[in-house]
Amino acid sequence: MSLQRPIETPLIELPVQPSASRRSTVLAISLLVALTVGDSVLAVILFDLFDERLSLFVNQGTALVYIVVSLIALVAMRNAALLPARVVDSSQPVIDAEGNLVGALRPERKVPWYYLVVIGLLNGSANFLQAISQPHTPGLSQTLLPLLGIPLVLVLVWLLFHRRPSLAGALGAALIIGGGAVSALRTVLATSTSDSGSGDSPIVVYGWAIALFGSAQVFLAFEKVFEERVFSDFERLNPMVMFCWTLVTQFLLGWALYPLQTFPAFGGISISDLPDVLWDGVRCTVGMTAAGCGPIHAIIFWCYCAVDFWCYYLGLWLIQRFGASMMVIASAIALPLSQLVLCLRPIVGKWTEDFFWGDGLALVLVLAGFMVYHCYSREGQADRR
Repeated sequence: MSLQRPIETPLIELPVQPSASRRSTVLAISLLVALTVGDSVLAVILFDLFDERLSLFVNQGTALVYIVVSLIALVAMRNAALLPARVVDSSQPVIDAEGNLVGALRPERKVPWYYLVVIGLLNGSANFLQAISQPHTPGLSQTLLPLLGIPLVLVLVWLLFHRRPSLAGALGAALIIGGGAVSALRTVLATSTSDSGSGDSPIVVYGWAIALFGSAQVFLAFEKVFEERVFSDFERLNPMVMFCWTLVTQFLLGWALYPLQTFPAFGGISISDLPDVLWDGVRCTVGMTAAGCGPIHAIIFWCYCAVDFWCYYLGLWLIQRFGASMMVIASAIALPLSQLVLCLRPIVGKWTEDFFWGDGLALVLVLAGFMVYHCYSREGQADRR
């Protein structure tokens, strides 16, 4: 009996990221920052125009628009053969990068639908909590609490992916959080007339509203990390597919939670008035003079839809390519930039806020933190896979 030498499976080496790919990475992150700034500024104007009574309608209306657009995009991608048409059966052996058969990734496996539903539930719950709590949460809290997403995501990535934050990564995150905190101090140190920036009377602050707004960040952090896990296990999953499932789930969840707006703290709208409120919202989106709406309502609504759609989609794409940690770190750059844009009267008109010196300092700190994280930390290098 002769012994044969086993066939050696060559290891697959990942190519080093070329300079052109690095440039495309910087371009993608820059585009996300620009879209996030536009999204934040338009959201300030949109939720001021569409008052508390229509705040939940805005969530439902935008979700419906995104569902229609994403379905059209998926059909176009399918016709253009941009979506994988073949699904590999889970019983077929596939060799991974280490030459192992057991536990190998099968990039063309079809993602279970309930994974996408879970993502939609996390996103929809966060959006609902923010929508009902925003009218009674002070501006300082609305600015600071989203920064909780950075340490939350880093900790969740550590627990789920066993990627412990490095010293450079923690330093970069700390600089970004510090920059965001400095920018948020405008509501304490600056002489703006109100938290909303619109010159109206101060909002009525409730402790439960601040708690709900903060808890929404926990849902968003879990969502981003779970999205990274799904993209990691199903590498051929198109972000537009996840986007569409997320919005459909969020839309259905929104209808289930909509009756909560009948509670006094959430708007105090009676059940019998909800159809009229919805109809008023629809008419506002097309500029009809209903409930004090006009052409500006339609313009801002559709501009917000266009920017927010691509902002969310690009965020998913970046999570797929670079991980959840890089996505939240990059998005944080938009905070001081958004504050600076809100100081430009030619752009935002009556929603202009007073210039605050802290925004410039915040921008320096946030950019420094991003450079430390992106260029020098182990996480930043690993995320650029």
